[in-house]
Amino acid sequence: HPPFFLGAIYERSGRPGAAVSAYKRALEINPTLIHARLNLVQVLQSMGRLKEALKFAKEATDREPGIAERHYLVGVINTALKRNADASAAYAVALAVEPGFTEAYVNNDAVLLQLGELEKCREWAQRAVVQSKMGNINFWTNALQRPPAFISGLESLPWHDPANFPWTKTLEAAFPVMRGE
Repeated sequence: HPPFFLGAIYERSGRPGAAVSAYKRALEINPTLIHARLNLVQVLQSMGRLKEALKFAKEATDREPGIAERHYLVGVINTALKRNADASAAYAVALAVEPGFTEAYVNNDAVLLQLGELEKCREWAQRAVVQSKMGNINFWTNALQRPPAFISGLESLPWHDPANFPWTKTLEAAFPVMRGE
């Protein structure tokens, strides 16, 4: 497929417009050429042409619905477009296809938080905990844990030196009263 290889050459030589044209030509010749479609999505994303990239990414999911990464890509582009509900739906499909897809859990959590869907966040986080316990992922150990801040084996400690902040002792001493409020 010469247009596909030409697109790759243009892409690597810093000519994204020419790469887009070549990849589109490759798809005209052979619409099943998935790598031309995925490369086209990548170039369009790098050019900031997200709506067009989304169109081709959705076509990739239509052609290969059983591949979680295709749905994840649709989610990523929808996230960039601030279409968080659509992004969450795409991440959910990716997780239905591949329940151990860590990045899809993380991204789904982020968009659900932005949507204010806290119950759905907790539900998906609990699914991630189950996948961790099954050994499919080694990431989420508690449904209340926010994954981007989690490093396995790292103990959570305050980042400040209490000696530099004398008011922290007063604040910590008042904690039971504040909690009661």
